[in-house]
Amino acid sequence: MRGWQLRSDRRLWRALALMSLLTLPLALTPGPARASAKPPTSWSFYVDGNNPSLLDSLGCNQATHDRTYSAHSMVILDFGGLNPDGTQHKLFNGVWYPQSTIVNLAESFINGYTRCNPGNGSLILVVGTNNSLYFNATNGTAFANTVKSVSNYATAVTTKVMVWGGADIETWSRFDIYSNQVYDWYSGYSSTGGPLYVDYGSADGCDQTNWVCYAANNSNFNKGDYYNFAWGWTLAEGTPEIYYEVNASQWYWIEQATRPMYLEGPLNTTQGLTSDQAWQDLNAYFPSISYSLCIKFASQSTNCP
Repeated sequence: MRGWQLRSDRRLWRALALMSLLTLPLALTPGPARASAKPPTSWSFYVDGNNPSLLDSLGCNQATHDRTYSAHSMVILDFGGLNPDGTQHKLFNGVWYPQSTIVNLAESFINGYTRCNPGNGSLILVVGTNNSLYFNATNGTAFANTVKSVSNYATAVTTKVMVWGGADIETWSRFDIYSNQVYDWYSGYSSTGGPLYVDYGSADGCDQTNWVCYAANNSNFNKGDYYNFAWGWTLAEGTPEIYYEVNASQWYWIEQATRPMYLEGPLNTTQGLTSDQAWQDLNAYFPSISYSLCIKFASQSTNCP
């Protein structure tokens, strides 16, 4: 299936891209867009409560979508920030829940997806967190084990779902968010051997000329950091937030300042760009993207545009 083969294809793509650096100068402006066809958009969710039946229903909806379009989709379930030892997540209703609840909710989504039969479709399910609270090696390891628990469950019940980790990595509005915390978190996450994870954050403050990406809270992430978070690290993939056109060009300038990278596709939301616009904007700079994602609150009735 395409979602399973894609990673090994990108391993070859990455090697060829890096070899090209020996002979090709970096472009100063975007080259001609080699637009690829936009796939059907899948819905991702900020999980805002402990409601397994809702997650089951959302999983069923995704299976129906994938069966209808014979789609190979990617869905992010964002379970909020981590406590220091990674044993609890603060969901988007402001309540802390233990790892067992996170695993149960993700498994409920898989149950709904399996029960409603995706047909020829398949799914990469991303179990996500973010760096808005605490990121360190300890909770990176704990989070990887949470993702592995969900992955093991998926392997036992279906051949249609692959589970990855995920993190919304950005500077947020706090004054104590630093890139070294993300490096520590990844050291813990990667110490377990995987699985892959997707960075679905924004590249705050990155522009054409400066190496340091200015953020309102002076976090001072730089372009090399963002490159590592979304592609440079062995386990890293990227589905960046493309809420406005500038978000797409920021990733282009990151690539120009570092090395060629592959991104999975754009992530938009219920405000700002539509899914078609987000795809068009990111595809203009990264012509090999594969997925279209839109994220909203799980309990929200408003649909993704």
